[in-house]
This record gives sequence, C-alpha cells and structure tokens, in this order.
Amino acid sequence: MKEPKSAVRRAGSMVGLGMVARIASQVMTLVLLLLAGRFLTIELFGIFALAVILLNFSQTIMFSGVYAYLLKEPDIRPTLPTAFTLHCAVAVFFFLAILLVGFGISFIPGQMLLAKLVAATCGIPLISLIGCWQEALALRRHKVRYYYLSLLTSEVLGFALGVWMLVNDYGVWSLVASRYVAFAVIATMLFVAERSLPRPGWNREHAKRITDYGAGLYGSAALTFLTLYWSDIAIGALLNARAVGLFRMGARTATAAFDIFAQTTRVLAWQVTGRYSREGRLREPVWVTMYASLITLVAAGLGSMAVLGEDLTLVILGEEWLPMVPVLQLICLVRIIATFDLVAAAQLAAAGDTKYLFRVRVGEAIILFITVFAGVAFGPVGVAVGMLPPAIYVAVRNMRRILHSTDTDIRAAFSTIWPAFVIALTTVGAAAIGREVLSGLSPLMRLGAASLIGILGFCIAAFIVFRHWTMGQVRALSDALMPARDPVDHEAGSPAPPGETQAGAGA
Repeated sequence: MKEPKSAVRRAGSMVGLGMVARIASQVMTLVLLLLAGRFLTIELFGIFALAVILLNFSQTIMFSGVYAYLLKEPDIRPTLPTAFTLHCAVAVFFFLAILLVGFGISFIPGQMLLAKLVAATCGIPLISLIGCWQEALALRRHKVRYYYLSLLTSEVLGFALGVWMLVNDYGVWSLVASRYVAFAVIATMLFVAERSLPRPGWNREHAKRITDYGAGLYGSAALTFLTLYWSDIAIGALLNARAVGLFRMGARTATAAFDIFAQTTRVLAWQVTGRYSREGRLREPVWVTMYASLITLVAAGLGSMAVLGEDLTLVILGEEWLPMVPVLQLICLVRIIATFDLVAAAQLAAAGDTKYLFRVRVGEAIILFITVFAGVAFGPVGVAVGMLPPAIYVAVRNMRRILHSTDTDIRAAFSTIWPAFVIALTTVGAAAIGREVLSGLSPLMRLGAASLIGILGFCIAAFIVFRHWTMGQVRALSDALMPARDPVDHEAGSPAPPGETQAGAGA
C-alpha cells in the first residue's frame, strides 16, 4: 500500500506545485494588467494590446513545432543540430518581421507610438529562442521543479519591475520592460540548468521528419492565434483604440483566470499523452479523466467570475471600465467551451494527427472571420458573441475525433464527466445566490462574501456529495501521471528520476 500512496503523493505534489506556480504567475499577470488599467487610459492600453499582437504570435509559434517534437520524440540526439537550426530560423524570422512591421507602421500618420512599441519588442523572440529550447529539454529530462522555480522567479522579477515603472510614471513602456525581464530571467535560469546548446547543423532527412511532424502544429498554432487575436485586429481596424482596450481588458481578465488551469493542464496533458505515445497506449481513454478533472475547476472558476464580473470590475478597475463586463462574461463562456480543446489537442498531437488539427483550425478561422466581422458593428460585445460559434465547432469536431481514435463509448465518457458539471453549477449557483442576497453591501464586501459562498458550495458538492467521484478522479489522474516504469531519456541515456514528470511550455 505504501508505493501507490507514495505515487499519489508525488503526483499530487507535482500537480500542486504546478498549480501554485501557475496561480502565482497568472495572479501577477492579472494584477499588472489591472494596474495598467488604473495608470493608463483605455485608449493607451488598447494601443499596447495592438502593439504586442505580433510578439504574442511569435511565442505561440515557437512553443509548437520543434518544441513539441523535442517533448514527443523518443530519441532526439541524432536530430538535435537540425532541430536547433529550424528553431533558430523561426526566431530570426520573427525578429525581422517585428522590426519591419514597426517600420511600416511608422509611415501611418498619428501611429508613431504604436510603431515604436511594436519595434521595441523585436528582441524578445531571440531571447525566447534559448528559453523555449532549454525549457523543452529541461522538461523532457523531468526537471519539473526547477522549471516551475524558473517560471515563478521570472514572473516575480518581471512583475516587480512593471509595477515599479508604472508607479514611477513610465507609462506603457513599463509593460514592455516587464516582458523583457521575464523572458530573459527564465531563459537564463533554464540555460544554467542545461548548460549547453547544440551546434546548428543540417540533415535533409531529419529536417523532413521534423517538418512533417511540426508543420501541422505550426499551422494549427498560427490559426489558434488568429482565432484569439482576429477580434482585436478587427476592432482596431474598424473601430478605435478605446474599443480595443475595453475588449482586450475583458478578454484578458477572463483568459488570465482560465490560464491558471489551462497552462497546468497543458503541462499534464503533454506529460501523460507523450508518455502514453512512447508506451503505445494512446488508445486508452485517459482523456476522459483529464477533461473531467479540468472542467470541474474551469467551469466553477470562470462561471463564478462571470456572475461576479460587475463587482470585480468596480472594485479593481473602477466605473469607467464597466462596459467591458459583458465581454468578460462572454469570454468566460467561450473559454469554458474551449476547455475540451486543451485535452483533445494534446491527445491528437501525440497520436500524430496534426493534419486533422490543422484542418479544424482552418474551419475555426473561417467561422470566426465571418462571425466576428458580422459582430464588430455592434462593438466589443458583438465581437465577443462572434467568438462562441467557432469555439462550439472545435469542441464538437474534436469530441467526435477523440471518441473514434480512442474507441471510447460516449455513454461511458458521459457517466464519468457529468458530476463535474453538477459540481461547477453548484458553485456558480451558490455565488450568484450569495451576490443577490447581499445586494445591499458594497461591491468589495459583496464580491468577497459571494466568492466565499461559491467556494463553500464547491467544497460541499465535490467533497461531500460527490466525494467518491472526486477521490476516484484524483486516483485515476495520479495513476496516469506516474510512469508504469522508469522512462529512459534517450538523449541522456539514463532513467528519469523517479517521481519527476514532464511538463509543457508557457512563458
């Protein structure tokens, strides 16, 4: 009995460590974001949101393709020089692209600040080149604790600098400097852990194998990014910077809360599916356990944020930001629907089904282009409504695909998942009732009390009414996280340390 309990504790501690690091990271991101809302005008915040679109795109691309190949491939040593060359090419491409876009914007009358902000971010892809590569290798070698320490350290230092600069009236440049520090610190710490970079090289056969695997992931990542930022682009092009600021603040607030769960889930999902792929066990329906565990937390957390959105906005940002509340509520719903994609994408990518993922992203992008373009005339809220149909489309397509690829009976999956929705609905309902009953209190008191009531509802539902189900999910997830045998890192040529697990990206 000692060994299973020990495995559960090790897996639980790893999940807990990841959650703590991600919660701290996202809380700091959210606080810095909200401070920016206090110190910057809505228009200036909107300009910054437009300025970092290409930078964010570069990070989305760099943490796919070669990065995923390094995590998945059983023996990467022969292909490292070629993989590193391809990875460098992507980073240099984005360095030049950001510079050129900034230079081009400078010729648009009245957009010099936007041009300077865009160009100022050009160095980050070069820093991320090292951080992304070393992160994949460190996580492949199961240095999860050090990875989370590096992540947390980088976020704390970036956050501290950003807050100091905002308070001392450096304005929007505070946010740019904060990003540079965060990326530089995690890249440095991960480089210290690995202490080497491969020499660039080229092998046509290796390049073909890497690009055959990575092309679908690059395309899927690009289209995923487009679906996330097409809304900002459409609003910026057809409306104004104020509308961009309102939409981005509402969407980013919901996304910051979602990322607390999403980033940790991506870590765990790639860990589990990568190992299952190497062991030839991908047809096992482990995705059901991962999704049931995830949707319980995401639906409860984001649902509660949606019903308490007005109080949250009044307390933290002030009355001038209230028009963003409907955007926040709608994006919370979009993220709840999109939760399934986190698990499905990892499962299907590990199975090599990357071309399918790309086709789904194409369909999603087409639907999004139509619905957002139709909704932009109604302002930020219309754009947020337009994000619902593509999210539903992706969830339905991926559900059908994953059921077929794992030979999972839909009734069996539903019998495992339905308690998760009941627990989440209980949480959201308790928070909503609490807010209504306490309507006479100040927004701060109402927000705090309703949140506590929601948490109490969650605890009662999860640990009393559905205690057997909850503990069963914990045990099943622990079994999935812990290897049946010590995996061998073919590059290092030695067994991975017991109790350590592989994780995924997210700087």
